[in-house]
Amino acid sequence: MFFICDESGVLIDANRAAEKLTGYERHEVVGKSLLSIGILPKNQILKAGDLLYKISRKIPTDPEEITLIRKDGQSINVELRSYPVDLGGRPLVLSTARDIDIHKQTIGLIEKREEKYRKIFESAPAPLLLINAETANIEDANHDARALLGYSREELQKSNLPNLLTDLENAPLHLPDLLHEKSCGPNSIFCSFKTKRNGIKRGNIFFRRFEVGDQNLIVGIFSVEINTDR
Repeated sequence: MFFICDESGVLIDANRAAEKLTGYERHEVVGKSLLSIGILPKNQILKAGDLLYKISRKIPTDPEEITLIRKDGQSINVELRSYPVDLGGRPLVLSTARDIDIHKQTIGLIEKREEKYRKIFESAPAPLLLINAETANIEDANHDARALLGYSREELQKSNLPNLLTDLENAPLHLPDLLHEKSCGPNSIFCSFKTKRNGIKRGNIFFRRFEVGDQNLIVGIFSVEINTDR
């Protein structure tokens, strides 16, 4: 939303988004001061005064979190930015605000979902690596993969898949082809791979590509032959 007021805090104009966010219609508030409208709680008045003082000195404000009171009495938290403007020689304040309560709720839901899938990934009953399809860098490794290879998560995240592999035997696809975008189905390679203690384990790695946002990732699932350390 945006609204315009003069340097004393009297509201000059506001857009429809401001009406929707605050619950006030333009004709109810234009020409009135922000204090008289009652949109500012008492504990926010000094902060608003500081913002107006900066604007009077022609200094745009940094994003500020501020609480507003809607017409129905509900408190909302917004991120406010204010800029000095000049309209017809009249110094005014242009402010933009966005509802960060919705943003915080969305972030909270995303974090809960990420935590849910992290628990599933971490506790999966098979060694799993999460691999960047473009670079072959290892993005993550679950508990069983770390136990199998002997590396910590941090050590694996500094490495890539080719560093773990030794010889590739009877592979239906070369590794670069397997990681390439066209190889989007489930594929596997039979290979030997190194552990931290210089042991060698042999088995299949099954790959499945998927996308997260604009990032292409691959899950590698290890299936290890018994007694293959040497």
